[in-house]
Amino acid sequence: SIFPEDSEIRMRRLVERWIAEGLIRARTGVNIEDVAKGYFNELINRSMLQPSRVNIEGVVKSCRVHDIVRDVMISVSRDENFVHVAGNYVTGAMEETFRHVAYHGSQYQNIGMDWSHVRSLTMFGERPAEPSPSVCSTNMRMLRALDLKNTLFPIRQIDINNIGLLCHLKYVDFEGPSHIYALLKSIQRLRGLQNLDI
Repeated sequence: SIFPEDSEIRMRRLVERWIAEGLIRARTGVNIEDVAKGYFNELINRSMLQPSRVNIEGVVKSCRVHDIVRDVMISVSRDENFVHVAGNYVTGAMEETFRHVAYHGSQYQNIGMDWSHVRSLTMFGERPAEPSPSVCSTNMRMLRALDLKNTLFPIRQIDINNIGLLCHLKYVDFEGPSHIYALLKSIQRLRGLQNLDI
């Protein structure tokens, strides 16, 4: 439900996020990544996800979510206070606690949320006015996954400074210039990030 309608979602991106967010439990004798890939394949087999790119060996590399399934996902995750999708023409949620937040677009109402409980932040499009002038606020002290892969704005020094303060962060994904990559690599070494995908 975090991804915009008709998005093509890479399998690797989902698997790495699930692991970073603590949604996958390792099994005895099985690599945690293989467990996550098994969950992904199970969702494909149950037609919850639709394959969009398959390699020559028949392995699904990316998927899409059917519109009706996505609507159900959004409804259930909203009812459970699990995911909040904020975007253009989306009504804000006042004083609620969500574990995952996604920004679509650039025009947002103030969603009046307790950011200290947010585990993942995903942004698509322009830099939002909320939650702060930075990509992520130091109020997001429990943040585990920061996904900026589909943003249309540059990462600034204040963003990097705030990212460096997030001690629970396990996953960062964005596209940026090499000097930002080098800075985040040093943060990765200091903070023990499991995945830095740039």
